[in-house]
Amino acid sequence: MKLLADAGIYLALDANTPEFSLNRQDNQTLYQSYNENYLQSIFATIDAFAKYSNLLLIINGNEVINERNNTIAAPYIKALQRDMKAYISAREYRNIPVGYAAADVAENVDQQLAYFDCGPDGVRGDFFALNDYSWCDPNTFTGAGWDKKVERYTGYGVPIL
Repeated sequence: MKLLADAGIYLALDANTPEFSLNRQDNQTLYQSYNENYLQSIFATIDAFAKYSNLLLIINGNEVINERNNTIAAPYIKALQRDMKAYISAREYRNIPVGYAAADVAENVDQQLAYFDCGPDGVRGDFFALNDYSWCDPNTFTGAGWDKKVERYTGYGVPIL
């Protein structure tokens, strides 16, 4: 982290690991995967990185909702967002933004944006990252439809990354 800081590089950290993450297969596996061991892993990751001034933000989930029919994971992602923010506050760490990185699933991305931005500050995301790969070379800003996305998401409650 010091080498990154010395180079002026900030880290967007995914708190999940291959060993500890939400299992979106069905309601039962989601319920079972959101457990004490999972939370302890998330909190240990926060503890390990919170001291670094070049930690830009923490992602509480990356493309957990990756199909039109697995939005059942949304309440678990939001609960994790709430728990991470409460943990950061309780440990009196600096204000580290916490949010979700969504897959660009046309059937539900707008609903995800609305859902993760609603509620009190302790529950709602501090940002929403959208993994959208449509603007790749040789495409252009308008050719990829980004002009329409910027128009559509203007005024959203928190930064969209």
